[in-house]
Amino acid sequence: MNKKVYLAYFDILGFKSYVQNHSLDELINKMKAFYRESQSSMSERNRLCSDDFGRIEPDPTTFRVKALHISDSLIYWTECDSIEDFENILDASRMLIMNTCTTRLLLRGCITYGDLYFNPDIVRENKNEFNQFAMFGNSIVNAYTKAEKLKIVGCIIDNYAIGRVNEINGYNGINAFIKAGKVVYRSIPQKGENGVCVKPECIIKPFCADSSITELEFYNRSMDLEGAFKEMSNCNKGTSIEVLPEDVKQKLNNTIDFYRSFLNPDKSCSK
Repeated sequence: MNKKVYLAYFDILGFKSYVQNHSLDELINKMKAFYRESQSSMSERNRLCSDDFGRIEPDPTTFRVKALHISDSLIYWTECDSIEDFENILDASRMLIMNTCTTRLLLRGCITYGDLYFNPDIVRENKNEFNQFAMFGNSIVNAYTKAEKLKIVGCIIDNYAIGRVNEINGYNGINAFIKAGKVVYRSIPQKGENGVCVKPECIIKPFCADSSITELEFYNRSMDLEGAFKEMSNCNKGTSIEVLPEDVKQKLNNTIDFYRSFLNPDKSCSK
């Protein structure tokens, strides 16, 4: 495959620390949760498994995008570059961001648009094996570079993707997705040449389409975040966030501030 597509790149914050401080079995369980959430986010509906346990699994016949896992990285990409393709990768990415926080997976990512070459190949002979999942293009470079700079849990949409959406959809363009409550513009902390800088970015809204959230929703999501950051940093549940490494604490506080920006004071309620 060699074409222009929408592509989303994600990786897990704190993955190195988690690997160094947990057993292989714990790591396998964590990654299985990641694989499950990535499939569920790709699928438009679930189906009943064909076993005796009555389990529910994502229906692969309804996958909206293609996917590849490499270590702690996940890449989604589309078949083509229509407005429907953009909506598919946006919806899959949005579901992933919303779902993984509650399963204590901290993802940062970027959706872009550009060239992609993908040519999987497996050669087996006796007990010998060669695995080639050749994937490259400016879409991967752009998405990885921008995601790696984020000092926040979340997924931005870069100007290459926005430009293509606006080119196809004219005036509506990205504004249609802002009006639908799927993306917003916010000032996002990022790595800069001289430390942390703040840049306006189009970023996926990590909540349902309603324009704002209640104090209770904010509190619950903040507690989920705090628990996830502690787990990925190998801290006990009761540990104060003040003992977290400064860079980790900064990412946590930046993400909580981002969530706080969706608070509606008129929808307050007691915890």
